[in-house]
Amino acid sequence: MSTPKQEPVSLWKMRTYRLWFTADTSDVMAVSLRTFAVPLIAFALTGSESTAGVVVAIESTLVLVALPAGGTLIDRYDRRKLMILLGLAGALLSLIAVGLMQAHQLTIGLLAAVVVAFGLLKGLIGGSNDAILKSLIPTSQFAKAQAVREGREACISLCGSAIGSVLYKLASSVPFLASGLLYLLEAGSAFLLPGSPNRQLASKGEKPPEHTSAAPSAFRAFARELGEGVRWALTKRRFVLITVIGALLNIAFALVETGTQLTLIGRKTDPLLIGLLDTGMGATALLGSLLAGWLLTHIPTGRLLAYTSFAVCASYLPLLALSSYWAMLICLSLTGLLLPGLNAGLCGFIFGKTPDSMQGRANAVFETALGLPAAITPALTGFALQLPHGFTLVVALAVALTIAATALSALTSVRTIPKPQSWEEASL
Repeated sequence: MSTPKQEPVSLWKMRTYRLWFTADTSDVMAVSLRTFAVPLIAFALTGSESTAGVVVAIESTLVLVALPAGGTLIDRYDRRKLMILLGLAGALLSLIAVGLMQAHQLTIGLLAAVVVAFGLLKGLIGGSNDAILKSLIPTSQFAKAQAVREGREACISLCGSAIGSVLYKLASSVPFLASGLLYLLEAGSAFLLPGSPNRQLASKGEKPPEHTSAAPSAFRAFARELGEGVRWALTKRRFVLITVIGALLNIAFALVETGTQLTLIGRKTDPLLIGLLDTGMGATALLGSLLAGWLLTHIPTGRLLAYTSFAVCASYLPLLALSSYWAMLICLSLTGLLLPGLNAGLCGFIFGKTPDSMQGRANAVFETALGLPAAITPALTGFALQLPHGFTLVVALAVALTIAATALSALTSVRTIPKPQSWEEASL
């Protein structure tokens, strides 16, 4: 007589998951409020849009530069302690900014220094929130956790800017004050999580990375572990394929989003209407995140990636012939509806199957591969828009990239990735 299959425990009944979700959400909201305020403060200090843009770009650039080293740090040290450090350091930096503004001592140079510190902090240990999750929940629940995260991201995308604008109207320092309090909440929630994942690995017979006090030896060990992480990722066929698929779709999305915004700016479109594009994508992403959980449990993950990649391609096709504001709004909103399921499948399988001891480095490889091309995309888009029929050219390139992503999803071993319930038996 066969034993009935046991239903997985709800994520929300797991105390560790609730604590992690509180910490991670606090971090994301703190970043949203802070990054909303930075360009406004920079412009208020200098009166220069270009300077404000440079200050904003500093953090994203430093995050990408620091990610590889950060992934190795996260795999070497207690992730719970790193989360606590992230929260405390974020709170301290936020309160320093508040103090400088309240004392009327903040200059553009000091603001840039604060942004540099935040960029390094996020790049070096910001991934500890992601890396610790594997040790807190079963692999079978990882896809669901990713779908919940997509919904959370959509909610913050919808309300983050609105809340930031209200706080900024109270005083320019208030968004930083709020982010400081959120960072403290992150630290407090992380403090209540279980101990070091590395100690847990050791108890399971997995040897955590060794480190030594001798500086040259420590540096060599650090470099060796970073190299091991990159080599590990490159030897996992599906990891590489999914990373390439994600990069293609990420570049395509950046092309269409940036191309749309720059085109509308060039037409002197009302800024409120331009902002409505993000609102539309956020609203449909929230709906898509609710749908993502159902899709992941009813459609094999590999097929879902192929279907959604094709659907993203189809959502861009009308823009080859139409370039009105409403066509742009509808097409981008449709993309927002599709991306949560796609992201939950991509990230859920990769990090659900990545060993605890490799979570930080695997995340660094994945995020760098997706982030670097997307960081270059706006410059390429701006150049392309100067050409005859520039917007159509940008959309055509995005369509070509999504076709390539669909082909990789449908014609390679990615297609055979099963539903999350069977991920344990699937190979990465």
